[in-house]
Amino acid sequence: GGAGAAGGAHDERSQAELRAFLSEIATAIFKNRLGIDVDTYSSTQDTHPAMDTLRRLSGLAKQLAEAAAQAGDGQQCLQQVAEFLQDAANACSPFEMLSSGLLQALYEFLLFTDDSRAATRLQRIQALCAKFFLDSRRDVLLHLIENTHGAVNAVEQFQVVEHQDNNPAALSTPIKLKLERDPSSKGLKEHPAQIVLIEPLASIRAVESYLWPRVRPSKSDRRRRSRQSAGDDDSVSSDDDDESALAGDNGDGRRRQPCIDLRLPAPGEPGPAEGKRPSGLPKQLMRRKLVISMGDQELPSNITIYQATKAFTPVYGEATAEESVPMGFPILHSPGPTLTLRYRLHKEPRERSKSPVPQPDVRITAEHAIEKHVLFPTSAKLKTSDQTYPALCVLRALYALNNHRHLLSGEENSVGEFVPNSVFVNNKLSSKLIRQVSDFETICQSKFPAWCHDLVTSCPFLIPFEARRLYFSYTAFGSVRALQKFKQDNQQQDEEDRGNERQLSRLKIRISRERILESTIAIMSSCASTQSVLEIEFFDEIGTGLGPTMEFYSTVSREFQRRDLHMWSEASHAKSTTTTTNGDDNNDEGTPYVDAPLGLLPAPVAPGTKADAKCLRYFDTLGRFVAKALVDNRMIDLPFSVPFQSWMLGEEAMGLNELRYVNQELWTTLREFVELCRKRTALVNDKTLTDKERQLGIAGLTYKGASIESLSLDFTLPGFPDVQLKPEGADITVTIDNLEEYVKLVVRTILVEGIRSQMEAFRAGFNSVFPLDTMRIFSLHEVDRVLCGLRFSVWSFEDLTAACKPDHGYQPDSMVVQWFYETLGTFDREEQRQFVSFVTGSPNLPVGGFQSLQPRLTIVPKSRGPSADRELPSVMTCQNYVKLPEYSSKAILEKKLRLAMKEGQGSFLLS
Repeated sequence: GGAGAAGGAHDERSQAELRAFLSEIATAIFKNRLGIDVDTYSSTQDTHPAMDTLRRLSGLAKQLAEAAAQAGDGQQCLQQVAEFLQDAANACSPFEMLSSGLLQALYEFLLFTDDSRAATRLQRIQALCAKFFLDSRRDVLLHLIENTHGAVNAVEQFQVVEHQDNNPAALSTPIKLKLERDPSSKGLKEHPAQIVLIEPLASIRAVESYLWPRVRPSKSDRRRRSRQSAGDDDSVSSDDDDESALAGDNGDGRRRQPCIDLRLPAPGEPGPAEGKRPSGLPKQLMRRKLVISMGDQELPSNITIYQATKAFTPVYGEATAEESVPMGFPILHSPGPTLTLRYRLHKEPRERSKSPVPQPDVRITAEHAIEKHVLFPTSAKLKTSDQTYPALCVLRALYALNNHRHLLSGEENSVGEFVPNSVFVNNKLSSKLIRQVSDFETICQSKFPAWCHDLVTSCPFLIPFEARRLYFSYTAFGSVRALQKFKQDNQQQDEEDRGNERQLSRLKIRISRERILESTIAIMSSCASTQSVLEIEFFDEIGTGLGPTMEFYSTVSREFQRRDLHMWSEASHAKSTTTTTNGDDNNDEGTPYVDAPLGLLPAPVAPGTKADAKCLRYFDTLGRFVAKALVDNRMIDLPFSVPFQSWMLGEEAMGLNELRYVNQELWTTLREFVELCRKRTALVNDKTLTDKERQLGIAGLTYKGASIESLSLDFTLPGFPDVQLKPEGADITVTIDNLEEYVKLVVRTILVEGIRSQMEAFRAGFNSVFPLDTMRIFSLHEVDRVLCGLRFSVWSFEDLTAACKPDHGYQPDSMVVQWFYETLGTFDREEQRQFVSFVTGSPNLPVGGFQSLQPRLTIVPKSRGPSADRELPSVMTCQNYVKLPEYSSKAILEKKLRLAMKEGQGSFLLS
């Protein structure tokens, strides 16, 4: 620690000396070449033509700084800045923007943090939007964004920590491990084996799990110890016998568990109590039994053996101040030295209090909704004294207005991007982040520089989606998954092996298709937060591995959309006057699944109340299900609505504009109601009218020729007559005088208060697996891609040729392979989903399309000759294999492929 501090101080002195040296050189150049004395120079007094732009910008910056200290919206100053940039768009440079102080002044003008002046701040944000987000000034805005990027690039000092001797190959060589009993735990047995081999990516918890059934005290020892020291913290409770041994474990830290048959009680038969796990399923988290130490250092259970050798072994850790130790891990190369670990009993505290998972406040505060997007997050650790801070704040404000300016105006034509969001991507910072997340040692130690987190959370728009997705994969799921992800991304994968799962323990469970949702509830309540990769098989089917597991996630996604669960709103609710959230199933007609073309949103309940316990349990399970799919890198097929995704990201300050993403018909009606309310307000505030004229004017306000009173509306939610918007709402008639209150309550009930309990249950379930806040680095439009992959894309012949691999006798120019590509290119969206589900088990491709499939889609011969035309294509979903007969014509191929896709859904009976 001292050496590190000394090194940091040395770096600071070096930088200070370098700045002083460069300052001296610059001063000499100005004096000797330009005749300028920098000590007395002022840009505003320089009359050299080359300094004209800088001088004028400095003047504008001074005016902005003066306006920032005063009240008012400063529209005149912003107007002058916009006009100047419009005139000098090709002359202004990032250097001039920085040197003039314009960016600093713009930051101080817009984003002062004094909450007592929040009204003024909002006025200035509105003024910025009015002056720069005009069609006639689109080029000016683009130039301002470009120059602000240039300013960031000129002054940023984000350091990429790269290690020169990265050694990813070390992850493939087992470590020799000697396990010794600590002298303080004589009640434990000695480990029977002298030396064991363990995978570098095995966690310390895996070592504990391996050791416990082998070294735990015998039953007689435990009974004797219990009699001698009742209540002693070292005693082992009787429920330890329920912990299953590691069946088939060969000492490498990988669990070779057999498949668990999950058989639920028949309907009507007594089963486990609500919330209890069925027999056979493992406990959600095994209570810690052992403590593993290396020397005098106790090892955390969530790190890997590889990380332990780096962090806690002087030979393989960081170099000391006295000697330089080469990077890399000679211990991992055979024959290498043996690593000695000691184990002892873990002393469990008598009482453990669970800290509740912190939940973001979903209540709308007095702060305007746009400010949540504009203001820099207070959680960011980037110092305000940093030179990049003002420029980043300005970019964040411009990005917020580019995407959320409708929150200011409420106008429909202001929804969406004004300029492409791609112009906000900073290539230099993106390159730095990719370099950092590509450093093996950084991933190994889980020590990313603080600026990485600050950038992706505070200014995610600076980094392209793929780079943020990579950062998310390396930081959200723990070190074991991160190292496995790195190994998968940085080595040539064997087509016959799923490299990303090979060294992770797997939990195999066999379930019934007929009771798949009930099985999911049991599995997720027990196993969602385990580190093991979940693999699903189905009774009476021969399929195993990735294919059935992918189909499990897609099938359960569909099951969660069943109408009889009463979880979701439907488009028909806006038209229905009889449907309720707890209505009889007899009212459901047609498909058993909900009709939600704009996405899923919970069916609302009355404000101030909660959904019933069964519904909340569904949402809790859904949260666990979605999180587990992310951790295990599985895709789901749940079309969540934009407001649902907003809740996931903590953006709950929603209003009428967001209702369009749930129910466009209701949104259109309420917009017309809002217009009537505006007209009524104008009449009320018009002082030139007499009382009689005002009353006549208000009485003349109608909706499609009918008065509001004649619509027979009351304060219940449209489509949900049992949901009252306010106490005794069913007895209160909606009139032109209370219409504005009605609109606000409808919107708030549908989007916020009426779904609060369901969304909190979803978030609680999700947070029990990993923190939902880590998803905030993605935008609303990106969340669906992260969860569900690529829903639809054009499959061109060229793309398929580049992504697929003909093999075992087929070549890229084989006629049947080319017919196959041409046929795929004609598929519509539904046919694409059928084909991808047929081949992979999931109806959606990963982000990146066929190119991102692991393993690659491989086409191999199934049969040849005259008999080929009588056979159907078949697949190996675990390997993304298509076994394609050598058909005699393209027409036969199309017919047989479509038939196989249709008949091959929903089971794994073919090999």
